Amino acid sequence: TTAKNDLNAHDMFLKIMKEQADYMAQLIENLLSLSRIEMSDASKPTEIINVENLIPDVKNALLQKLKRKNMQLVVVKKVEDTTVAADSAQIKQVLQNLIDNAIKYGENNTDITLTIDKGEKIPASRDFEVEESPSLILSVNNKGEPIKKEHIERLTERFYRLQTHRDKNIKGTGLGLSIVKHIIIRHKGNLLISSDKKNGTTFEVYLPKEYLF
Repeated sequence: TTAKNDLNAHDMFLKIMKEQADYMAQLIENLLSLSRIEMSDASKPTEIINVENLIPDVKNALLQKLKRKNMQLVVVKKVEDTTVAADSAQIKQVLQNLIDNAIKYGENNTDITLTIDKGEKIPASRDFEVEESPSLILSVNNKGEPIKKEHIERLTERFYRLQTHRDKNIKGTGLGLSIVKHIIIRHKGNLLISSDKKNGTTFEVYLPKEYLF
């Protein structure tokens, strides 16, 4: 038996082909993005940007995904000055990747919370150098299944995906958080991840308020 004259089968196969084509396009885009970021690792950003001004574009880009899961993006601003020494396009990409992930892995009908705060310093990393500077902290929180401690340190590895996400058929290239990590390394900031049943999962991005040139 073939699906040659089966219109329902045609629709199913076309849907599968479109999903695979979209996945490959996203994978290629992410690989190119990661390559460009790695090439710029040695250069310090020279812009002073206002992170608050990036949020409307990020929200608009993800609006349909928020609506499909009946979610709201809640912005909590705990500091008036949201300027930072950074590459505008790359920080927008950090926010978009983290919020996209929060939507993807959060529970339906819950809020995604973006909190903007300040810190006295950037937490040290054992793997890369951080700037000795006061920091702007961008925290993205969702309410979903908690991530076990043994997985948290591996989340930013290329192509690393949790088995539970595969089991639930949640689509992804496994590169979004790797891109976030490399952008943060370039900015000499840091990324902390916490997750538990009560508070959900939070990604905290620390960016230097100023570079010590």
